[in-house]
Amino acid sequence: MEGIFLPVGVDLHQITILPKAEWQRIQDSLTARARETAQILAEKKARKDLHLKSQALVKNWTHTIAGMSQQKLKGKKVRQQREEEEKRKVDLEEAKYQAQKRKEKIEEAKLQQYYENDRVKSFHRALLYSEVLKERDAQIEFKKQHKNLYKSRNEAIERDRLKAIQLQEEKDKIQHMKRLQTANDQLAYVADQVTLKAIEKQKQEEEDERIRIHFKAKQAMDKLMEEQRERITSRLLARMKKKMGDEDERIAREIAEKEEEQAKEEQAKEEKLQADLKSIAEHRANVVRKNPEKEERLEGQKLLIGLMEADRIYQELEKDKIHRNYCANLKLQEAHVAQIAEKIARGENEKQEEAEYVRQKEVIALCREQEFQKYAKKIIDEQSKTTQNLYPLLKGLHEGIPTFSGPAYNEDQHRCEKQPIQPPYIGETAQEMKLLNEQKYDHTKARLGFTW
Repeated sequence: MEGIFLPVGVDLHQITILPKAEWQRIQDSLTARARETAQILAEKKARKDLHLKSQALVKNWTHTIAGMSQQKLKGKKVRQQREEEEKRKVDLEEAKYQAQKRKEKIEEAKLQQYYENDRVKSFHRALLYSEVLKERDAQIEFKKQHKNLYKSRNEAIERDRLKAIQLQEEKDKIQHMKRLQTANDQLAYVADQVTLKAIEKQKQEEEDERIRIHFKAKQAMDKLMEEQRERITSRLLARMKKKMGDEDERIAREIAEKEEEQAKEEQAKEEKLQADLKSIAEHRANVVRKNPEKEERLEGQKLLIGLMEADRIYQELEKDKIHRNYCANLKLQEAHVAQIAEKIARGENEKQEEAEYVRQKEVIALCREQEFQKYAKKIIDEQSKTTQNLYPLLKGLHEGIPTFSGPAYNEDQHRCEKQPIQPPYIGETAQEMKLLNEQKYDHTKARLGFTW
């Protein structure tokens, strides 16, 4: 047992020693409230833990009311998600189907528009004519085979006849009459065939003659159109020259009118000056008659000074007027020169724009011509495997070929070869492809409640 050490100077007689049971009782009385509070808290905590444990146990039970309600809500949520996913798939499939239908319609429209071209229609007519020629050759071949077959059958009949002559003499006359009748029918048939061939040959010659006449008429029409175009061009040039001549004449007329007005004004001022001088001379004569010599001299000096001052002012005014007229004429001439230069520049720009427009038309026509040549060669290659009458197709291929001129012809041809005509759903860049093939899901988003 460890000893208890007291502080130094403590009186042992003043210290009270309690028993352990008494000390325990005192301690219990002092900490009773705290222990009761701790026990109450511990009991509350135990009940709460027990409640949470009970909730955790029954949370996943399916035979309770709460579990059944939770299972129904979960099933409903899964079912709604599945339905929305199916609707989204249906909308996506519908969008893809509609996009495919639009592409097909666009392709059909482009193909129909391509078939409506004059050169393609002419080539298709040549293709139809080639098919007719092929069918005619097939019919001629069939007739030949039919004739050979009929000939073989006649030979068999002849052999049977010879055998019948040997077997029965009486039936020979009847068979002979039948054979004569058959021979007459055959001769008539052959004569009809010769006549039909002659008619077909005549029709073919008439068709060739009609084609030649049509070609000559087309050449004559092209020549007339070229002459009409040259006449219109010369008429426009003459009109432009006349218009420019009228403009120069108008400018010259305005300048002449200005000079005439200026001359009239100068003449009027000269006449006024002469009248003033005359009045001054008359006044001087009157003064000489009335006043003495001194006054006359003073008056003459004053008058001379006035006349000199008036002449100086008049000369300054005339100089200023001449300068102003010169400046006005110079400005008018500059304005006319600027108008003429502007008109010439505008004409040059119009010519350049017209040349650029013609070049763009030639580029488009060149691309279309190359596409038509590829299509026509493909058809001719396919037809050459089944028929030998390719003259209409070759004629349709080389008829109506547009002529191209200018230094940019080779460059435009190379550009057409490098940049073929693409379908409307194929873009040049990724952004164009996205815009052309983008599907619209706005309706689905709105139905699902999305706002982005």
